Amino acid sequence: MRSLAVTTLVCAVCGVLSSGCSFLFVKGPPDNVEKLPAKAPVECTTSQLAPVVDVLVTTFQVVRTIHTASPKSDYRNFPISRRTDMAFGIGFSAAFGLSAIYGFAKTDACEDAKAAAIARRKRESVFSDKTPSTPSRVEPAPAEIPATESPSAPTTSEDTPTQ
Repeated sequence: MRSLAVTTLVCAVCGVLSSGCSFLFVKGPPDNVEKLPAKAPVECTTSQLAPVVDVLVTTFQVVRTIHTASPKSDYRNFPISRRTDMAFGIGFSAAFGLSAIYGFAKTDACEDAKAAAIARRKRESVFSDKTPSTPSRVEPAPAEIPATESPSAPTTSEDTPTQ
């Protein structure tokens, strides 16, 4: 009974982990990226962390599967058989390997889509520039008006009659 519970637990954990990091965490660019407005951001994953983790797990699974070629006596008290362990190793190697390929492909496509969006923004900003093709007419500055004396201007001593 104990070995069945352990086997079930191992299978459940392996089933969850077999989906691969990239399948879970990498988001590719939208299918209609060229139809998005020029100022709309392209939302996708550029980080290659998940595919790298997938490569590491794939490498571990390949090494572990090769190790299952050890003598049958090593599996005497093990909860799963040697043949089952090899099947898990091959399955996980394939799942994480495919996940790594998927992750690298999607992150590369995301980088390409973001670069294309930046180029499209630059191209559209050049063509939609609002500068006129001919210089606009500049109005001349108004001429200075000479200052005139106002009637309420203070008088000087020369202007006042002497008595």
